[in-house]
Amino acid sequence: MSTGILVDIQSADAPFLGGPARDNWFDRLAPRVAFDSGEVVQKAAIDIDWAFQSGVYFLVWRGRVCYVGQSRSIPARLVQYRRECRPFDGVAAIVGVPRWALTVVEYAYIHAWGPAWNVEQTRSDDLSDQDLLRQTIAATNRALVMPYRVPLVTRSDMDWPSWKLQIRQCLREETGVACERL
Repeated sequence: MSTGILVDIQSADAPFLGGPARDNWFDRLAPRVAFDSGEVVQKAAIDIDWAFQSGVYFLVWRGRVCYVGQSRSIPARLVQYRRECRPFDGVAAIVGVPRWALTVVEYAYIHAWGPAWNVEQTRSDDLSDQDLLRQTIAATNRALVMPYRVPLVTRSDMDWPSWKLQIRQCLREETGVACERL
């Protein structure tokens, strides 16, 4: 399997769209998508030969998972992050997740791990009907997830994206020096 790919879910399961069939699909998916943060960091790679796959991806920076996202085209999203100058030194992904399931899998990880760059917590999907998926991911080890740091914000920082504030605070804590530019 390609470096950076945690698992490639078979798209043959995609026809399950509603009701009990959808719940059954998530019940079968739960054990296949539950990875510890250590597995994510170990599998992460920077140079990946993506086949324009959709999936749930994890950005890794300095040996820690810092962001969980979803995309219909992971390579395009990574290009966007490079343009924004987001620092990351590895990416790992769960690919082959049907589009209708992407948000639920992504939100389960955000809810369970609370990565620092996902501080907005904007995903509002209800996970109450996906107990097994939620519980399975919540039981994974999140030791290598970057902790959220309360950013020290000045008036000039107010319009910064939250991920930049998190990076700035991380660098400030490590070096003891205020990092005014990223």
